[in-house]
Amino acid sequence: CQHLSDETVDIATEHGVNIAVMPCCQKDRSNGGAWKTLSKRMDIGIGPLMDILSAGKIMSPNCGRMAGVSYQVKMKLIDAKITPQNRLIMGKASILGKGNSEEKGVNLAAHEGLQRAYSRAHRNAKRKGTVW
Repeated sequence: CQHLSDETVDIATEHGVNIAVMPCCQKDRSNGGAWKTLSKRMDIGIGPLMDILSAGKIMSPNCGRMAGVSYQVKMKLIDAKITPQNRLIMGKASILGKGNSEEKGVNLAAHEGLQRAYSRAHRNAKRKGTVW
């Protein structure tokens, strides 16, 4: 099934769209089983290691570049009672060159809004004689 997750990621990044996969049946497809050996040495399962590698692949600068996007990646866990393959990998596509400036604008606007609210709250508290 890992190949289906890999294909889903490849198709999504080719088209520059958001991604969400929950891989299963992870296998080490490297020559000589290098990742399997590493997972044993690190005392983690091959599944979690392969999922981290998949997340890293999505985060790489080249992933999505042909579609004009870059990806922010998050990994989440769902309840293991539902499935032991409970790691969800999500990639949010951002248009190259816009993500940082838009993000700064949003953060600046949010900061200014909080400053105004803080000032109003303290102004009202001073009128009522409340000490902060």
